[in-house]
Amino acid sequence: MRETFLFDLVERVRTQFLKAAESCPADQRREVPQGFNNHLHWQLGHIVTVGEGILFRLSGEPSALPESYGALFSNGTRPSEWTQEPPSWETLVAQLNEQTARMRTVLAGRMDAPALENFLSMQTVDELLTAVIMHESHHAGTAKAMLRVLPIESK
Repeated sequence: MRETFLFDLVERVRTQFLKAAESCPADQRREVPQGFNNHLHWQLGHIVTVGEGILFRLSGEPSALPESYGALFSNGTRPSEWTQEPPSWETLVAQLNEQTARMRTVLAGRMDAPALENFLSMQTVDELLTAVIMHESHHAGTAKAMLRVLPIESK
């Protein structure tokens, strides 16, 4: 698969997620809809955090995120258990956009490079990109489902 296609697909999925998330009124971004464990603010932080881990840590690159993000946004975390204030919505959006640009710069020409760990049977950088696309597509769908529930709850 062409690397340009993979980079463009990551960017397209992220753009769709951000478009959906930004359509949520600011006062509802930290509301946990009924039936969900997390809110849209958590979803945004989770995508940045997991993307960083998969794309950079597993390809041997340093992380650009603070260590505290793991406790806030890793799998199994939820806002109801936070013991610290998370980064602002605006900070997370900026980091997601920066991460997308950094991905193209740092990982270009390395699609066949080996992953540091055999994470979910992924062995190369192009497979890591594919996993990020799959993961973020799932969360984009979750965000859209949340948006369907939030207006009902706010009435």
